[in-house]
Amino acid sequence: MKRLLLTIPIALSLLASSTASSAIRPSPSIKVTSLSFKKNAALNGGARGSTMDVRMTLCASIGPKAVFLITQTRKVGSVVKARFTMPDPLGVDVAGIQPYQCYTNYRQSWWIDSGDKRFVLPGTYIVSLRVKDAYGTLSTPATMSVPI
Repeated sequence: MKRLLLTIPIALSLLASSTASSAIRPSPSIKVTSLSFKKNAALNGGARGSTMDVRMTLCASIGPKAVFLITQTRKVGSVVKARFTMPDPLGVDVAGIQPYQCYTNYRQSWWIDSGDKRFVLPGTYIVSLRVKDAYGTLSTPATMSVPI
């Protein structure tokens, strides 16, 4: 009986230490290393617009629920004229949650169609990037702006 009583506290302390260590996960993060905004004459023989290309260091636990969030905003002065958030899944080809790691030189690019007047008229184009890791934790936003 004494042997059983000694093993229970040891098992509980091992369980508590493994639970505590798994509960301490690094938060996802984004550090922008370069930004390119180019107005293009035409794409695919007709559509006019601009491209936004962002290179960054992305640190996260990637998995089936991981999502990259791109929020585009156009302001004129202090007035918000347009805002749109695009989700981009990160772990669609991953069966399970991958360990937290950093990906240097991660690249995210998108086309801004000149036919969509919300984002190409004069003002300031603001982009906010966030990542939601496989556990649902959101990073702090990395925000940059370009006058258009």
